[in-house]
Amino acid sequence: MVEQQLTLFQPRVLNGVIEKFTTPETLLGLSLMPEVPSPTPTVEYDVIEGSRTMSTPNQPGAAAHVINRLGIRTISTSFIYLRDKKVLDAVTLRWLRQPGTWATPYAEQAVLREFRDLDNRMLRFWEWCVWQMFSGTLIIATSRVTANIDYGIKPTHKPTAAPLWTAPGAKPDENIRTWKRLIARDSQSPADSVYLNETTMGVFYEWAKASGLLSEKQKDEYWETGRLSGPFGLDWIVYDLGYVDDAGNEQTYIPDGYIVMVSKDNEPWQMLTGPSADDDSPEGTIGRFAKTWKTQDPSARQILLEHIRFPALLRPDQVVYARVF
Repeated sequence: MVEQQLTLFQPRVLNGVIEKFTTPETLLGLSLMPEVPSPTPTVEYDVIEGSRTMSTPNQPGAAAHVINRLGIRTISTSFIYLRDKKVLDAVTLRWLRQPGTWATPYAEQAVLREFRDLDNRMLRFWEWCVWQMFSGTLIIATSRVTANIDYGIKPTHKPTAAPLWTAPGAKPDENIRTWKRLIARDSQSPADSVYLNETTMGVFYEWAKASGLLSEKQKDEYWETGRLSGPFGLDWIVYDLGYVDDAGNEQTYIPDGYIVMVSKDNEPWQMLTGPSADDDSPEGTIGRFAKTWKTQDPSARQILLEHIRFPALLRPDQVVYARVF
């Protein structure tokens, strides 16, 4: 049976549709990352450190004071390249082989559903990368690719609470104030948010409630929304989504017993998107690229999707990644 030639299979149309795919709002890390296109095949960006120096007076007519540039170092690396493909299933192929135009919408929906599945798999990988970035290190170790990226988060910004929050005599209040002060003094930006999973939030909430720190309104907010606004001047945001690792084990993007405290001022992070490496991609294609083709023996339709991205942490001093139990 002859396969119908969908308009969707035209490269320009297909990539126009794929480019409009949106990132699910449930992927919190990606929602924090503005996308910035890069025309070069390599990643290079400046890491900016805060400065606490101030100007001093001068005399009229005198030469201006020479001020050193902000503390800056450059990170150079390669984009992370994702490239997956599928052979369409029998049901989708049947829609493609139905005569007449009545089947076209069903065939297009079936093809786009498979592309969307490929895209979602990739988005989950990028979400994992974002939270690894906040931990300070992104390590990739597969049969094809190995990478060890140090984002330059200082050791003081990767503390361990002492004592741990589950131990007798725990002092979360002292820890939190210390880490807030660390961000403010090192980056000149006040911390505003804490991200943690449900297990860790439960530990903090029970301590805060037992310590009499929560108002009835805050308690109601926690039970209704799973977040807390206000403790120590911070928004406490529960993020409990996860993924299944290569061994088949379920993992949360933020592990049990860790918190990510941040200041979101000054656009401190970006998701850089790079140019396609596929020979079939039009010149100037950046970020996503999709294509489809038919094989003759065995007769089948294959689809392919690639992403080229890199999560960049421009201001690491605006992050504290702390182990609390």
